[in-house]
Amino acid sequence: MEHTRQSDLEEIERSRIDAQSITDDKLELTEQNFRKYVCPPADCREFLRYAFSVLGNPRGLEVLDYGCGAGENSVILAALGAKVSGIDLSPDLVEIAKRRLDRNGLEASFKVASAYETGFPDDSFDVAFGIAILHHLDIERAAREVYRVLKPGGSAIFAEPIRDLRILKWLRKVAPVRDSNVSPGEYPLNRVQINAFSSRFVRLTSRRTMSPWGRLFGRAGYNPAWLYRFDEWFIGNISKRFAVNEVFMLRKPWSATWKPTGRSRSAVAGTILPVRGD
Repeated sequence: MEHTRQSDLEEIERSRIDAQSITDDKLELTEQNFRKYVCPPADCREFLRYAFSVLGNPRGLEVLDYGCGAGENSVILAALGAKVSGIDLSPDLVEIAKRRLDRNGLEASFKVASAYETGFPDDSFDVAFGIAILHHLDIERAAREVYRVLKPGGSAIFAEPIRDLRILKWLRKVAPVRDSNVSPGEYPLNRVQINAFSSRFVRLTSRRTMSPWGRLFGRAGYNPAWLYRFDEWFIGNISKRFAVNEVFMLRKPWSATWKPTGRSRSAVAGTILPVRGD
């Protein structure tokens, strides 16, 4: 527990420094950026757009932005008509999230809270939406809290960095990333961890995107269409283990007596309407 508290303090301090670089002129949601996330196609390549594709139309739904940061996704969710509540550990980023929504004339509720103890009542949300948050957290504790605050039949949508190949894990150890945007305690997830998080839910759909070389070229600013097509073909036909991102969607069962079968259930991307009969 002491280690957890120390890592929280480190994350809060890193976020405080990050927040200093976010000026008011960066808070406006442009029409061009907003349009990218309005009903994106199911075959879109960017993992964030795919997460919004899976989400579908959230108008009128209670949505928890789980680990909202500075509100980059909260503002899009609110613009799409969702009733957004955001939580984050960082007071500085939560203040920026509030300013971002005010600047864009939108409404959402934000508070500083732990991902393990959000403070919301049981069965509060139709959707839990989290982008690159679980790999900062204790998977079991996070899963319990997300499950608790979702309504029966509610959906959980997450997009996370993932590394399954041993060679990629080895490279990370021998050549660790030195990046101010990377927290000391964060590590990409693996299939075992995602399965552990998903175990109490009904599994609906998932998609892995981007190879290590695609990520490398992307960071260098080189994003030709042929590279995306090759990435998609390679991950889809050769090995998903090379992917560095995964988007997955889960559902809280309608019935408390439902038990996981170990079999994934498919769903049509672009809808979050729960299916009765669990």
